[in-house]
Amino acid sequence: MIRYPKASANFAALAAALFCAATATAGQQNPGQGPAAAAAAAPAVSVSHAAQQPADENNNSDESVSAQDEVKLTGKFAALARAKGLDKDPRVKQAIAMFTDKILADAYKDYFMRQITPSEAEISAYYNKHKSDYNLYSLSHILVKFEKDPSNLPAEQAKKIEAQAFNKAQAIEARLKAGADFHELAAQLSDDANSRIDGGRVPETMARFLAPAFKPEILAAKQGDITPPLKSSFGYHIIMVEGVVPSDMARNRADVINDIREGKLAEKQISLTSSK
Repeated sequence: MIRYPKASANFAALAAALFCAATATAGQQNPGQGPAAAAAAAPAVSVSHAAQQPADENNNSDESVSAQDEVKLTGKFAALARAKGLDKDPRVKQAIAMFTDKILADAYKDYFMRQITPSEAEISAYYNKHKSDYNLYSLSHILVKFEKDPSNLPAEQAKKIEAQAFNKAQAIEARLKAGADFHELAAQLSDDANSRIDGGRVPETMARFLAPAFKPEILAAKQGDITPPLKSSFGYHIIMVEGVVPSDMARNRADVINDIREGKLAEKQISLTSSK
């Protein structure tokens, strides 16, 4: 099924577009900057990062406003915009059309996928071809983060940052080889605050969702094996394979059907892209 973005993200993007359009009307925006560019210039919202942050019971910021209140507030601001005639502004009209098309496109994708009912033969054939992709992995990891993002640094400085993290990861690896307990070291040394509190354990993951940088090593590992330091954009990871649950047709049936549907949707997208 299509996963619609959270309302707050949509409202933030729309608000950015409307704000830029309004300021353009008042002569505060460069004439050549359209709503799409203005929205792109607005700070990006990282939903996945936000979801990983621990709850703050004392959070009294605007972020604590309920979704229902946010909808009401957005409606009131929209009414004020209409009262000022901002809905007639060409930039605002363009932004509204853009968001309308996006919502309609997502609605059609959802409709398209719901119309697909794979046969039992299709389901069985797809599952047998991709069976290993549905294996469920229990993993723990120790993350050694880069002090700075190497991609934003000059080459020599980036190499130095990466080398520092790699050397630290190698030192941890040496302690593990000498018999140190993986979960104890993860709790003490991992830079991943979310998994560190549970000894480095991360949520179970199907093989198909494993990061490409880690996948070959993890698939080749046996239960209890520990990988060497593996590089990602965040730093170096040392991963322990806690266990593997083999795929099961009954358990993974819904996943298989959804993957078949997504494959059909991808074919539709290619067809539309190539058509004139």
